[in-house]
Amino acid sequence: MTKNVDPVRVHHPEDTIRYQLNAMNRQMIAVFQFVVSVGAGFTFGFYGIQLMTGPLDFGFRLLLGIIASLVIALAEIYFLAKKLAEDMDFPDLPKSKAE
Repeated sequence: MTKNVDPVRVHHPEDTIRYQLNAMNRQMIAVFQFVVSVGAGFTFGFYGIQLMTGPLDFGFRLLLGIIASLVIALAEIYFLAKKLAEDMDFPDLPKSKAE
């Protein structure tokens, strides 16, 4: 009854296309969130500071926008790298008795 059962043919969830597409989707969402956050930080630094303080020079507004987006980009890169590193950890598979 069990002579055609092969313990080598174990299907792992990491081998499926669905798993790969879900992983790619999570990474694309994280990158899109990074781009939106940096863009929002630049917009705040460029327009938001001027709305709070009054008219400012274009170059100074541009500098404030770049500084704000740089601070947000550094924080987002840290959390993005941390999240992607966690996604790459695979759980240990149980060892078969044949080995």
